[in-house]
Amino acid sequence: MRNRNVSKNLQLKVVKYLDFVDSKESEDSSHGEKILETMSNDLKEQVLRECYKPILKQHFVFRNLFSDQFLEKLVNHMHEMSLGPGEVLVNQMDTERVLFFIKEG
Repeated sequence: MRNRNVSKNLQLKVVKYLDFVDSKESEDSSHGEKILETMSNDLKEQVLRECYKPILKQHFVFRNLFSDQFLEKLVNHMHEMSLGPGEVLVNQMDTERVLFFIKEG
């Protein structure tokens, strides 16, 4: 990167990101997502319910204001993602309607 005149600040970001990727490689959720895609819809829905419904039930709003049937439908639209240091989850002007549960970081 030095040979290509990449700024030291950007070089540091890249190094931090690579360290992060290396430390999180064993927790990579994309492998699990790929396995889910190979499952039948019924089996996939069962796995998603067991993985994500407890996360929703931890929060007062979901636990007390929504039915179990609604939560079971909602988990079918959930997925995990990992971001490295300095990566942006949401920009101020984004207009997408999404909800994030931040597990760590």
